[in-house]
Amino acid sequence: MPNEEEVLPKMSEDCAHVLDSVISALKNPLPYNQSKARLLLDDLYKKKCKEALAWIHEKYASHPSILMQKIARRALELHSRL
Repeated sequence: MPNEEEVLPKMSEDCAHVLDSVISALKNPLPYNQSKARLLLDDLYKKKCKEALAWIHEKYASHPSILMQKIARRALELHSRL
């Protein structure tokens, strides 16, 4: 679940559920969870969750971790395809 300080955009329940899973995976530093987050981005794309993809890019594009930045770039790439 996201922290209280994280304000999520308005979206469908399906998109919100997948976004929560992405956030949980990103908070866990294990490589398996980073890979899981990338796969969940594809789920957001398939469900046409444009708001969620934009939010991920905005939130993690300037993160100090290179892996997080790559996930943010992937979210932007998928967002631009929708």
